Amino acid sequence: MVQPQVEFGTDFIEETVFLTVHELERQGQQMDLAMRFHEERSRRYEAPDEIESTRFETLYLNFFNELGLKQFFYRLLADFPQFAEKNARILIRRAFGRKSEGAELFVRGSERTVVTGLQTTRILDLGFLKSYLNHEWMRISDMLDPDFKYDVHASLNADNEIEENLNRDRFRVLWDLSIVSRLLNRGGFSYRDMGNLKRQFERVFSTWLPEDRDSIYDAATKRWPISQKSLIDFSAVVGRKRCSETAPVRCPLCHFTTYQLVNNWEDDRARICSVVAEDYPQWIPEEGMCAQCFELFRSRKKVGYSS
Repeated sequence: MVQPQVEFGTDFIEETVFLTVHELERQGQQMDLAMRFHEERSRRYEAPDEIESTRFETLYLNFFNELGLKQFFYRLLADFPQFAEKNARILIRRAFGRKSEGAELFVRGSERTVVTGLQTTRILDLGFLKSYLNHEWMRISDMLDPDFKYDVHASLNADNEIEENLNRDRFRVLWDLSIVSRLLNRGGFSYRDMGNLKRQFERVFSTWLPEDRDSIYDAATKRWPISQKSLIDFSAVVGRKRCSETAPVRCPLCHFTTYQLVNNWEDDRARICSVVAEDYPQWIPEEGMCAQCFELFRSRKKVGYSS
């Protein structure tokens, strides 16, 4: 089997080795290995002829291999043949927080690079780390799969920004459901819980007709392969009615979800628009607003509010 090209960030290797050795010491396991690591590390300080930046590089790389950390990632990558088939380069680097974690695909001409950011403490729970990478790499594998037909510029079939945000939320839930169900079908697992995803699905599709909602859920969790376009089409109301009369939208002012926008500006209501424009100069009356924002700005008008 052809292996993908894998590169590990130097600081990722160093920190994961250090954390793993410390955890082995804490548990009283492989003490000979831990002692040997500290002895070899100490000797590096006594090698002044070595360049500072490379003084410990070989040491940590050797123990990264000996501790089985490198092999852990290679074994997991074997479950994602798309990476090798597409000659994708895999870069695993250190992330300094949860928000910077995750996998991203970068394409430049014929070159494909999968950059995966991980907090180094994840190495202390290989079970969770495996489930996390399963999900992230399955998503990237979909992007590389010709059957998925991924298009970074794909339209979300929306008429306005509010509708686009709602369609994007539905699309993300459907894609996550598809990923988790496929992983479970092949005997794997994901850090995303199927029960929680089902509840998210029910929430974002809460106003859709039951028969359409059930049909879409079955398609996302049982119909494979599935394309990006299919998931987008399931997420949007295009061509046929899929939701009830009271579909949720986002207020353009506060961005909270509402089931009805106030957009009647006849008579004395028209004067409220000038108050809104003071805080939201880009807003236009045709966009409307939720009832809560309407009451807020109407009260400002009554008391002669001025910012």
